[in-house]
Amino acid sequence: MNEDSGFTLIELMIVVAIIGILVAVGMPQYQNYVARSQVAEGFSLASGLKTALAEYHATHGKFPDNDTDKGNSVIGVEDPTSIKGKYVDKVTVDDKGNGTITVLFRPDSYHNGRFLRLTAIATDGAVSFPCTTDIEEPYRPKDCKEGSGSELIISAHSKRDIRSPDISVPVPDPIDPGIVAPDITTPIPGPIPWAPGAGNACWNPEYAAGAGDGNGWVEGNVATTQTGVQSQMNSYAPSWPLYASVIHNSWCCVAGCVP
Repeated sequence: MNEDSGFTLIELMIVVAIIGILVAVGMPQYQNYVARSQVAEGFSLASGLKTALAEYHATHGKFPDNDTDKGNSVIGVEDPTSIKGKYVDKVTVDDKGNGTITVLFRPDSYHNGRFLRLTAIATDGAVSFPCTTDIEEPYRPKDCKEGSGSELIISAHSKRDIRSPDISVPVPDPIDPGIVAPDITTPIPGPIPWAPGAGNACWNPEYAAGAGDGNGWVEGNVATTQTGVQSQMNSYAPSWPLYASVIHNSWCCVAGCVP
Protein backbone atom coordinates (compact mmCIF):
# COMPACT_ATOMS: atom_id res chain seq x y z
CA MET A 1 0.00 0.00 0.00
CA ASN A 2 1.45 3.36 -1.05
CA GLU A 3 1.61 6.16 1.53
CA ASP A 4 1.51 9.90 0.65
CA SER A 5 4.86 11.55 1.43
CA GLY A 6 4.00 15.21 0.58
CA PHE A 7 2.93 18.16 2.79
CA THR A 8 -0.65 18.56 3.77
CA LEU A 9 -2.55 21.77 3.01
CA ILE A 10 -2.55 22.76 6.68
CA GLU A 11 1.21 22.36 6.90
CA LEU A 12 1.71 24.54 3.83
CA MET A 13 -0.59 27.22 5.28
CA ILE A 14 1.40 27.21 8.52
CA VAL A 15 4.66 27.65 6.60
CA VAL A 16 3.21 30.55 4.59
CA ALA A 17 1.91 32.20 7.76
CA ILE A 18 5.33 31.91 9.42
CA ILE A 19 7.02 33.45 6.36
CA GLY A 20 4.49 36.30 6.39
CA ILE A 21 5.19 37.02 10.07
CA LEU A 22 8.94 37.03 9.48
CA VAL A 23 8.55 39.43 6.57
CA ALA A 24 6.25 41.73 8.57
CA VAL A 25 8.75 41.87 11.41
CA GLY A 26 11.91 42.01 9.34
CA MET A 27 10.94 44.51 6.63
CA PRO A 28 10.67 47.59 8.93
CA GLN A 29 13.98 46.66 10.53
CA TYR A 30 15.59 46.39 7.10
CA GLN A 31 14.12 49.77 6.06
CA ASN A 32 15.47 51.35 9.25
CA TYR A 33 18.88 49.87 8.51
CA VAL A 34 18.86 51.27 4.96
CA ALA A 35 17.74 54.72 6.18
CA ARG A 36 20.51 54.85 8.78
CA SER A 37 23.11 53.68 6.26
CA GLN A 38 22.12 56.52 3.92
CA VAL A 39 22.65 59.04 6.72
CA ALA A 40 26.00 57.42 7.50
CA GLU A 41 27.04 58.01 3.88
CA GLY A 42 26.22 61.72 4.17
CA PHE A 43 28.02 62.03 7.49
CA SER A 44 31.10 60.34 6.05
CA LEU A 45 31.21 62.66 3.02
CA ALA A 46 30.84 65.75 5.24
CA SER A 47 33.52 64.51 7.63
CA GLY A 48 35.92 64.23 4.71
CA LEU A 49 35.93 68.05 4.43
CA LYS A 50 36.57 68.79 8.10
CA THR A 51 40.34 68.64 7.77
CA ALA A 52 40.42 71.07 4.82
CA LEU A 53 38.17 73.55 6.63
CA ALA A 54 40.18 73.32 9.86
CA GLU A 55 43.45 73.85 7.95
CA TYR A 56 41.97 76.91 6.25
CA HIS A 57 41.14 78.36 9.67
CA ALA A 58 44.60 77.57 10.99
CA THR A 59 46.16 79.42 8.03
CA HIS A 60 43.85 82.43 7.78
CA GLY A 61 42.55 82.74 11.33
CA LYS A 62 38.95 82.61 10.11
CA PHE A 63 36.54 80.52 8.08
CA PRO A 64 35.71 81.36 4.43
CA ASP A 65 33.79 84.65 4.39
CA ASN A 66 33.91 85.97 0.83
CA ASP A 67 30.11 86.00 0.66
CA THR A 68 30.03 83.83 -2.47
CA ASP A 69 28.85 80.31 -3.30
CA LYS A 70 32.39 79.03 -3.78
CA GLY A 71 33.29 77.92 -0.29
CA ASN A 72 34.36 74.50 -1.56
CA SER A 73 36.95 75.92 -3.96
CA VAL A 74 38.16 78.41 -1.33
CA ILE A 75 39.28 75.57 0.97
CA GLY A 76 40.58 73.54 -1.98
CA VAL A 77 38.00 70.76 -2.34
CA GLU A 78 35.72 69.69 -5.19
CA ASP A 79 32.56 71.57 -6.12
CA PRO A 80 29.44 70.73 -4.07
CA THR A 81 27.78 68.66 -6.82
CA SER A 82 30.99 66.68 -7.36
CA ILE A 83 30.94 65.49 -3.75
CA LYS A 84 28.02 63.10 -3.86
CA GLY A 85 27.15 59.51 -3.26
CA LYS A 86 24.45 56.98 -3.93
CA TYR A 87 22.07 58.85 -1.63
CA VAL A 88 23.75 62.26 -1.26
CA ASP A 89 23.04 65.03 -3.78
CA LYS A 90 25.82 67.45 -2.81
CA VAL A 91 28.04 68.68 0.05
CA THR A 92 28.47 72.45 0.37
CA VAL A 93 31.01 74.48 2.35
CA ASP A 94 29.70 77.86 3.54
CA ASP A 95 31.50 80.99 2.32
CA LYS A 96 29.80 83.53 4.58
CA GLY A 97 31.88 83.11 7.72
CA ASN A 98 29.67 80.47 9.35
CA GLY A 99 32.08 77.55 8.90
CA THR A 100 29.39 75.04 7.95
CA ILE A 101 29.52 71.86 5.87
CA THR A 102 26.03 70.97 4.67
CA VAL A 103 24.90 67.68 3.14
CA LEU A 104 21.72 67.50 1.05
CA PHE A 105 20.18 64.12 0.25
CA ARG A 106 18.92 62.91 -3.12
CA PRO A 107 15.21 62.70 -4.00
CA ASP A 108 15.43 58.89 -4.32
CA SER A 109 16.75 58.46 -0.78
CA TYR A 110 14.74 57.99 2.42
CA HIS A 111 15.68 61.58 3.34
CA ASN A 112 14.60 63.49 0.24
CA GLY A 113 15.32 67.23 0.64
CA ARG A 114 16.65 66.88 4.20
CA PHE A 115 20.04 68.08 5.37
CA LEU A 116 22.88 67.18 7.70
CA ARG A 117 25.20 69.99 8.80
CA LEU A 118 28.55 70.16 10.57
CA THR A 119 29.35 73.57 12.07
CA ALA A 120 32.99 74.36 12.74
CA ILE A 121 33.72 76.03 16.09
CA ALA A 122 37.28 77.16 16.81
CA THR A 123 38.29 77.12 20.48
CA ASP A 124 41.85 77.51 21.80
CA GLY A 125 43.43 76.43 18.55
CA ALA A 126 41.21 73.37 18.09
CA VAL A 127 38.22 73.08 15.77
CA SER A 128 35.19 70.99 16.71
CA PHE A 129 32.29 70.10 14.43
CA PRO A 130 28.93 69.68 16.23
CA CYS A 131 26.20 68.22 14.04
CA THR A 132 22.62 69.36 13.37
CA THR A 133 20.02 67.84 11.05
CA ASP A 134 16.31 67.78 10.23
CA ILE A 135 16.35 64.01 9.69
CA GLU A 136 13.96 61.99 11.85
CA GLU A 137 15.42 61.17 15.24
CA PRO A 138 15.61 57.35 14.81
CA TYR A 139 17.97 57.78 11.84
CA ARG A 140 20.22 60.59 13.12
CA PRO A 141 23.90 59.98 13.87
CA LYS A 142 24.82 59.82 17.51
CA ASP A 143 25.08 63.29 19.14
CA CYS A 144 23.55 64.94 16.07
CA LYS A 145 20.92 67.38 17.30
CA GLU A 146 17.75 68.60 15.64
CA GLY A 147 18.13 71.72 13.52
CA SER A 148 16.27 73.74 10.91
CA GLY A 149 17.29 73.95 7.27
CA SER A 150 16.48 77.66 7.28
CA GLU A 151 18.40 78.46 10.45
CA LEU A 152 21.21 81.01 10.21
CA ILE A 153 24.18 79.94 12.29
CA ILE A 154 26.17 82.92 13.50
CA SER A 155 29.33 81.69 15.19
CA ALA A 156 31.74 83.64 17.32
CA HIS A 157 34.12 83.78 14.36
CA SER A 158 31.56 85.41 12.05
CA LYS A 159 32.36 88.96 11.03
CA ARG A 160 28.68 89.89 10.62
CA ASP A 161 27.38 92.73 12.68
CA ILE A 162 23.93 91.74 13.89
CA ARG A 163 22.08 94.69 15.38
CA SER A 164 18.68 95.02 16.94
CA PRO A 165 16.18 97.00 14.90
CA ASP A 166 15.74 100.66 15.74
CA ILE A 167 12.29 100.61 17.32
CA SER A 168 12.35 104.41 17.67
CA VAL A 169 11.61 104.71 13.95
CA PRO A 170 7.96 104.06 13.01
CA VAL A 171 7.76 101.04 10.69
CA PRO A 172 5.29 101.04 7.76
CA ASP A 173 2.87 98.12 7.56
CA PRO A 174 4.22 95.65 4.90
CA ILE A 175 0.74 95.14 3.45
CA ASP A 176 -0.51 98.73 3.61
CA PRO A 177 2.43 101.21 3.70
CA GLY A 178 -0.04 103.93 4.62
CA ILE A 179 -0.42 102.35 8.06
CA VAL A 180 2.50 103.22 10.32
CA ALA A 181 3.11 101.48 13.62
CA PRO A 182 3.09 103.81 16.62
CA ASP A 183 6.32 104.94 18.20
CA ILE A 184 6.51 102.54 21.16
CA THR A 185 9.57 104.30 22.56
CA THR A 186 7.48 107.27 23.72
CA PRO A 187 6.43 106.63 27.32
CA ILE A 188 2.71 106.62 28.00
CA PRO A 189 1.93 109.32 30.57
CA GLY A 190 0.36 108.17 33.81
CA PRO A 191 -2.70 109.69 35.46
CA ILE A 192 -2.32 113.24 36.73
CA PRO A 193 -3.57 113.75 40.28
CA TRP A 194 -6.46 116.18 40.49
CA ALA A 195 -5.90 119.50 42.24
CA PRO A 196 -8.30 122.39 42.86
CA GLY A 197 -8.71 124.43 39.70
CA ALA A 198 -7.38 121.63 37.50
CA GLY A 199 -10.69 121.02 35.74
CA ASN A 200 -12.82 117.89 35.68
CA ALA A 201 -12.10 115.03 38.09
CA CYS A 202 -12.78 111.30 37.95
CA TRP A 203 -11.84 108.27 40.07
CA ASN A 204 -8.94 105.96 39.15
CA PRO A 205 -8.75 102.93 41.48
CA GLU A 206 -5.26 101.92 40.22
CA TYR A 207 -3.91 105.36 41.09
CA ALA A 208 -5.65 105.19 44.47
CA ALA A 209 -4.01 101.82 45.20
CA GLY A 210 -0.59 103.12 44.14
CA ALA A 211 0.81 106.62 43.97
CA GLY A 212 -2.42 108.19 45.21
CA ASP A 213 -2.11 106.46 48.59
CA GLY A 214 -5.86 105.99 48.80
CA ASN A 215 -6.85 109.11 46.87
CA GLY A 216 -7.92 108.11 43.38
CA TRP A 217 -9.04 111.50 42.08
CA VAL A 218 -7.21 112.33 38.84
CA GLU A 219 -7.70 114.78 36.01
CA GLY A 220 -10.25 113.54 33.47
CA ASN A 221 -13.90 113.02 32.71
CA VAL A 222 -16.17 110.44 34.29
CA ALA A 223 -17.21 107.60 32.01
CA THR A 224 -20.91 107.98 32.59
CA THR A 225 -22.92 110.38 30.43
CA GLN A 226 -25.57 110.91 33.06
CA THR A 227 -26.43 114.60 33.35
CA GLY A 228 -24.96 116.42 36.33
CA VAL A 229 -22.60 113.63 37.46
CA GLN A 230 -19.42 115.39 36.30
CA SER A 231 -20.16 118.60 38.20
CA GLN A 232 -21.05 116.52 41.25
CA MET A 233 -17.71 114.70 41.07
CA ASN A 234 -15.89 118.02 40.75
CA SER A 235 -17.48 118.99 44.07
CA TYR A 236 -16.65 115.66 45.71
CA ALA A 237 -12.98 115.72 44.75
CA PRO A 238 -11.84 118.54 47.09
CA SER A 239 -13.23 116.71 50.13
CA TRP A 240 -12.78 113.11 49.02
CA PRO A 241 -12.08 111.60 52.49
CA LEU A 242 -15.66 112.39 53.47
CA TYR A 243 -16.92 110.14 50.68
CA ALA A 244 -14.24 107.49 50.77
CA SER A 245 -16.69 104.85 52.03
CA VAL A 246 -19.27 105.42 49.29
CA ILE A 247 -17.17 105.23 46.11
CA HIS A 248 -19.50 104.45 43.20
CA ASN A 249 -19.11 103.42 39.56
CA SER A 250 -20.42 106.80 38.47
CA TRP A 251 -17.17 108.32 39.77
CA CYS A 252 -15.00 106.23 37.44
CA CYS A 253 -12.78 107.46 34.63
CA VAL A 254 -13.44 104.06 33.02
CA ALA A 255 -16.86 102.43 33.27
CA GLY A 256 -17.13 99.62 35.80
CA CYS A 257 -13.91 100.39 37.68
CA VAL A 258 -15.53 99.73 41.05
CA PRO A 259 -16.56 96.09 41.72
